[in-house]
Amino acid sequence: MAESRDIAFAAAQKVVVEYEAVEKPILTIRDSLDKARREGSLDSCTVKRVKSTVDTGSEGKHVLKGEFKVGGQHHFQMEPHTCLTVPREGGGLDVFSATQWIDNTQEVIASVLQIPVNQ
Repeated sequence: MAESRDIAFAAAQKVVVEYEAVEKPILTIRDSLDKARREGSLDSCTVKRVKSTVDTGSEGKHVLKGEFKVGGQHHFQMEPHTCLTVPREGGGLDVFSATQWIDNTQEVIASVLQIPVNQ
């Protein structure tokens, strides 16, 4: 333990960290899927349609091809997604939501129930 803050900072400046076997980080969904495909684990991390309602034997009037990307979702990675809603005697609801954006949660619930946001 350092005897002072200045000594601690001076000691920290002398620390040298060396890394071995550093790999490029996987930062996109596409890179993640490509890596899973290369490693042979793609089937275990993707969902496959078991039954299709589309007649694949006939040509459709229109053929759509392309790609759909979804950027980062606000707070999606940070929160457990859980909610408990309990009806109150005499009307109303008690909502227990694990969220960091409670005002938005309140607005969405009010919108769905078609009630004023603030009562």
